[in-house]
This record gives sequence, C-alpha cells and structure tokens, in this order.
Amino acid sequence: MTDNVSDTREYQEAEARPRKKRSLFLLGCVIMILLGAASGLMALGMCTGDFGYAMFKSWLDHPYLLLLNLIPPVLIFLFFYALFGRLWLGFFAGAALCFSAGLAQSVKIERYGDVMLFSDFLKGGEGLVSFPPLSELSLSWLMIGALVFLVAVTVLLMRLFRGRKVRWFAGRILFALIIAVVFGIYCRNIAGMGKYDLSKLDLDNSSMIDERSDMQQYISKGFFYPFIQSAFASDPNEAPGGYSEGRAAEMMSSYQDSIIPEDKKVSIIAVQLESFADFSGCSAEGVDLEDVYADLQRLKESSVSGKLISYYFGKDCSSAGMHVLTGYSRLPGVRKQTESYVRYLSRQGYDCWGMHQDYPDIYSHARSFRELGFLSFGYMGGRFKESQIGGGFYSSDWYLFGEAYQDFEENSKAGRPQFVFIETTQNCAPYENTQYGYFAGVKDTLFYLINFLDRIEALGEPAVVLIYGDNKPDLGTAAYAALGLKDPEEVIDEFRLSTDYYIWANSAAK
Repeated sequence: MTDNVSDTREYQEAEARPRKKRSLFLLGCVIMILLGAASGLMALGMCTGDFGYAMFKSWLDHPYLLLLNLIPPVLIFLFFYALFGRLWLGFFAGAALCFSAGLAQSVKIERYGDVMLFSDFLKGGEGLVSFPPLSELSLSWLMIGALVFLVAVTVLLMRLFRGRKVRWFAGRILFALIIAVVFGIYCRNIAGMGKYDLSKLDLDNSSMIDERSDMQQYISKGFFYPFIQSAFASDPNEAPGGYSEGRAAEMMSSYQDSIIPEDKKVSIIAVQLESFADFSGCSAEGVDLEDVYADLQRLKESSVSGKLISYYFGKDCSSAGMHVLTGYSRLPGVRKQTESYVRYLSRQGYDCWGMHQDYPDIYSHARSFRELGFLSFGYMGGRFKESQIGGGFYSSDWYLFGEAYQDFEENSKAGRPQFVFIETTQNCAPYENTQYGYFAGVKDTLFYLINFLDRIEALGEPAVVLIYGDNKPDLGTAAYAALGLKDPEEVIDEFRLSTDYYIWANSAAK
C-alpha cells in the first residue's frame, strides 16, 4: 500500500513537472520583456551626449520614438532566453550586449564627437579600433549603475531559478528562429519607413538640436533605432554595377605611389574659403567693391588663378573639401576608411593636420576627416564662452588664421613637410543686411588671409598654398540683381557652378 502511494506521488510530480517548465517559459518571456525594456532605457541613457537628461526626457515625450528604440533590446533578450533556456544567461547575454553598445556610443561621443554606425563594424570601418584603454574611460554614475544592475540581476535570477532550465529544446530553437525572423522584418521596415505615412507618430525630436549636425540628429532619435537605420543607409562608397573586388585589388597592386624626392618636398596648405566669390568686376550701390577686393588683386598678381567646378551653392557645401582631399568628383560622404591625398602624403613623410572653425560634429566633419587619414584636426568651436560665440569671436577668420599659423610654425620645428587643410566658416549665410554683411565678411577674410601668407613668406619654410572658394554665396535674388548678375536660382550655368582658386608659393618654395 505504501509503495503504491509513493509511486502515485512520484507519477503526479513527474506529470506536473513539464507543465511547471512550460509555465516557467511563459513567465520567463514576460520577465525578459520587462528586463529588456529596462536595460534598453539604461543603454539609451548612456547615449545622450552633452544633452544629458534633457535629451532622455525628450525621448519620453515622444512615446513612438521610445518604442522604436526599445523593441530591439526586448527582441534580443527574448532571443537569448529562447536560445539558452536559462533566465540568467538570457539576461546576461542581452544586457551585456546592450550596455556594451551604450558604452561604446558614449565613449565615441565623448572622445570623437561622433556616433556608432553599423559600417564601423564592416571592412574598412572604425569598429572598436579607436576604443580607448580602460584606464582612460570616464565612467558616469549611469554606467556604474548599469554594471551593478547587470551583476545583481544575473545573481538574483541564478538563485531564484536555480536548476530550472527549460528543456523542450526543439520548441526553444523554433521560438528563437521566429524571434530572429521578426527582428529581421522589423529592421527592414525601419529601413523602409520613408514609404509609410508617419505624420501621426510624432517622431520629430529636433527642437533642441543643431540640424547641421549628423551626430545630433542621430542622438535625437535614440540609439537602437538610428543604429539599425545606419545599416541600411546608402553607402557613399557603394560599388557600381559589375564591380569586382578581386579585379580591383589586382589592378591597384600594379600601381605604386610616386615618390616625392626629398629635395622637392614642400609644405602644402589648402585653404577652403566659405562661400567665397570674386565680385570685383561688379558694382553695387552702397558697397565699394574695389575696396572690398583690394587684397584679392594683390593675391592674383602673385599666384596662378582660375575657375573650378563646384557642385554646391549657398549652404549646400558639406562635401566640397572631401572632393579636394580625395580627387573624387562625386563623394556625398565618407563613413569608412578612404584613400586620399592625406594618406598619400602621410606615406611620403608629411605631417597631416587640419583646422576648422566650427564644431567637430557639423556635417560629420570629425568622422570624415578621420576616415581620410588626418591624425590631428583642431576645431575652434567649443573653445569659447557663450558670450564670445555670440560676439562672433570663434567664427572670425582672424582667430582661425592666427591659430593655424602658430601651429604651422610650431610643427615646422620637427623638420618635416606638412600638409594642412584649413576650412573657414565666417562668410556662411545668413548675412546681416543681406549682401552688405557678406561683403564686410569677405573684406575681413581677405585681410587675414593676406596677413597669413605674409607670415608664411617671412617664416622661410618652403610652402605652396592652394586657396579656393567652396561655392558661391546665396545672397538672394535682389542682391544678385543689384550686382547686375543673373539669378542663380533660375539659371544653372557656369556662373552658379564655378568658383575661384589661387595657387600661391612663398619664395622658399619657388
């Protein structure tokens, strides 16, 4: 009788055990959804850059935007749970991945003024090559909290659900595959969101950012959502039809860099002048153009000059420097390591560096210049107090050319030739008092430019300077009419698409 009771109890426990495990799996899925959302929020909090809590709050104020960012970590947690069958292992794998991504993004923003893109992990991308040593990491309280959360929840799940692994292996793998398929469909739909009417979802979170900044646009969308979008973004280095990587490698291997003889090496300085154009042959009421362009006549007399083609007009000028630095006539952007004159001259023993007036994240300049091979690039933006920025100190060419000369002089002491790229922003629109504000800026630029050349001449370091305007300015229809010129908005011809260049060399280089 006792044996029968014991057998019956064991049978009942055996029958009940699978149901408990199946119910554990459903309960585990709920736990993973909650923990995935919580971990996703913490990872997002690491990626706010200099905006801090204000940016984090803006995501909370845009619930659909927040949802787009939390779905990926939730799916990742469910996938790992289904794959491993243990709550603690599913959580640890998912949280470690999410927190690592958030940490990498945070470090990249702090160190480089840049964000993590999917292309960073492809051939030729940055990946984590530039990730600083652990000793240099500046950990925030949120990062420390995320680490504590990771360890504490992992230990708690191990103790609460010790030995309770979900055993139905085939069902788990099927569920993991379903999650992977759902994640793939989700990613493809994010890539093609442009075909949907999203006007009711309120995804525009740009009220507190500078829309010229690709980095700030990225941050305003969160992290997981824009990262997935970057995986499907058109690659500026996308190969044309019929391209063969093997054939290209074979052809490239047959070419060798031309060696610049040591006695022929001179420093090269490229100066890109923002919206600079020569209107000296025109006349305008209230503006003495002869006086404005007086210094330009001196430059023309001592240089080789001509016209070049520009694909840009007005504010549309984000890639002009990329064309000059690479020789590519069509280059919408640089997101991966790209061959350039910077890399060529670096291989020839040149010190390659640059200077820009604005902030490193404007038009992704920091990433682009880094991918072209510049090891050092200085930015004027961020070095000033708000009052000085408002007063126009940081945007004035007097400061840019002064800083550039000091760096050039200091680097000359190393005895190596230099390749320097200087990009101004002083004459960017909008202009105070329309064309009159523009011409006042041009006069300043020419004065400081000539002063810069005079100092290069006096230094005695052999140098050749390429000076060019990136595009013609958008002064408005009335201003162009007052100058007696065509309206560039109506007539797209050689006038709109051309700008001026000047090649000047000091006596030591000649």
